[in-house]
Amino acid sequence: MKTTYPHTSWEEQDPCEIWQGILRGIHNLKNQELLYRTSIIEIGLSDHMNGMIPVNTQGEAVYNRIFHSDNRSEQYCLIY
Repeated sequence: MKTTYPHTSWEEQDPCEIWQGILRGIHNLKNQELLYRTSIIEIGLSDHMNGMIPVNTQGEAVYNRIFHSDNRSEQYCLIY
């Protein structure tokens, strides 16, 4: 997935690209001859570090994924 930097210190990813990557991974798993589909009980997903994808009440993404290292709110943080 491509990371974009729309402004200085901003880091984002397109949620649609993330979802398509998940679907490709599942499709690749299903196509492996050694994988017994009946043995799959569940699939877990994980991401690196802290990030977020804002969603609406229907669970649909309303904005890009924002990385933990995105610094757009730095001006609002208190420095001790």
